[in-house]
Amino acid sequence: MEKKEAVTNLATSLFTVGMKDKHPKPAPLNAEELQLIEQLREHPQLMERFKSILEITTSTEGPLKRADQVEELLIEEMRRLGNTSMGSWAARTERRARFGRQSGKLS
Repeated sequence: MEKKEAVTNLATSLFTVGMKDKHPKPAPLNAEELQLIEQLREHPQLMERFKSILEITTSTEGPLKRADQVEELLIEEMRRLGNTSMGSWAARTERRARFGRQSGKLS
């Protein structure tokens, strides 16, 4: 009976040696990455723009695109990112200015 167990263990070992984990655990996030995630959560519109940029740069589906086509897509997405960023900045600045006027702290 001991011999049968040894054969079973050997067979199992042979099948698992050299196999890579199909679902490796991602590395834990560092403080800078956690801060970025929190900032993106506070600004979901910016998160969408960054997701779109990443999709363009990592896309492996659909028809192949030439470099100039990808460049055009990225330029357009960067413009959208800029517009979204400026809109977000303007809204925050307006709130700060309004609060400053109400509290008498406008410089």
